[in-house]
Amino acid sequence: MSFCINPQCSKPQNSRQPLFCESCGSDLLLDGRYRVIERLGRGGFADTYEVFEFGTPKILKVLHHKEPKALELFKREFDVLSRLNHPGIPKVDPDAYFTFMPKGSLEVLHCFVMEKIEGMDLEKYMEKRGNQPISEKTGLAWLEQIVEILQVIHEQDFLHRDIKPSNIILKPDGQLALIDFGAVREMSQTYMQKSKITAISSAGYTPPEQVNGKAIIQSDFFALGRTFVFLFTGKEPGAFNLDPRTAELVWQDDAKQISERVIGIIDLMMAYIPDNRPALASDVLQEIESPKISQKIETPHSKNIQKQAFWRRFPAAVIDYAAIAILGVIPYSILYEVLDRINPYPSFPYGLFSDEVDPIEEQLHNQQVDLHWQLDNIFQWISLVSTYLIVGAVYHALTESSTRQASPGKRLFKVHLRNEIGNHLGFMKALARAILKQIFWLLFVLYPIASATYVYGSLYWFSLAAFLFVVISLLITLRNKNFLYDLASRTKVLIK
Repeated sequence: MSFCINPQCSKPQNSRQPLFCESCGSDLLLDGRYRVIERLGRGGFADTYEVFEFGTPKILKVLHHKEPKALELFKREFDVLSRLNHPGIPKVDPDAYFTFMPKGSLEVLHCFVMEKIEGMDLEKYMEKRGNQPISEKTGLAWLEQIVEILQVIHEQDFLHRDIKPSNIILKPDGQLALIDFGAVREMSQTYMQKSKITAISSAGYTPPEQVNGKAIIQSDFFALGRTFVFLFTGKEPGAFNLDPRTAELVWQDDAKQISERVIGIIDLMMAYIPDNRPALASDVLQEIESPKISQKIETPHSKNIQKQAFWRRFPAAVIDYAAIAILGVIPYSILYEVLDRINPYPSFPYGLFSDEVDPIEEQLHNQQVDLHWQLDNIFQWISLVSTYLIVGAVYHALTESSTRQASPGKRLFKVHLRNEIGNHLGFMKALARAILKQIFWLLFVLYPIASATYVYGSLYWFSLAAFLFVVISLLITLRNKNFLYDLASRTKVLIK
């Protein structure tokens, strides 16, 4: 049997082994030596086929995208594979890259052939066993193997960028191999300085910095950690919730067979902040081989981010609200002046400009003066609250959606904001959070102010109810080192 790789061929299957396709007439013996047997799959950039080269089974990849970027990635994959040497990485021959022109086509197909690694990928392996979690012993052995493969890749200044269960093969001898180098990237100085890099993403496995087009060595460790969450739990990473404070995966309760030590290693690899992950593959291997770790490794999830970022918010808030107060002086004055001009009641005592005094008119006038100052008091409150809400919301929204992702106070105490998946906040997200924050703390201070100024009636009871609501919400959320407006806006404050 022979298979035609012409994309336009209506009947690519050929029952015999002719030299030319019986349907379209295209060559079936590619590059004079490869006979295609069957199509194995279709990826984002290329199709994969099984071929035979003089009786030896191999894998053929054929680029089906026309974009220059796709061709660049395709050629890079071949170049990287030709430079890497490890039993867990597919081998390619130096002359295994070629182009093919189908019959009647004006478009050249770019192709290369690599070693066929026999076995089953870990996604299918887990499916075959009913997604039953693997043991700790097996997991540690597998983790060590893949990290050793990554060590070879990283030492050649490459990043894999697409580690996931379907790209790891379990060979018949029990060893693992890493495949699909289509997303690989060289760690050149130019690459590390670029802000616009093609983002390669696999849902549930790709770290936040890579989603934003800035993959680093630690990005591969993050994806590998997520892969072992799948292997240790039998569930996709996307099935688990994210901690609203840190965006880290809450998966540990579904891996009862795994020790705290190993859970700590996986959590360390998946730390939200790349700098808190292992820096090198050798660091991960050292953690795996260290027998003296008897308790869970402290990660940003358990200590650094959880406590320090929370308590740093208070002195940061003092600075920010001092800045808001200064910025609000002029808006407050303008708003109050506008409102004062529409006050219809007189502010001066009766008879101030006249010697004649009419008792009845004096009484009516003084009542109007009282109304003036009552209304003036209301206008002051309206001006103060409006300035607090508007200036405060705009201040926080602009600073926290900036490239620094932090207000001046937060920058001073080295904390910043992220959304629920760890990405930067856009302006609208930051504005929504800022409005909720301003309202939250306004409700908190209403009652103390009302009590201090002897306000009674419905406003007093409203302020008391608002105060109790805020206090109760604080008691509920503070143990998670969070505020209600953080949860409502799905944001978190982290240490830089």
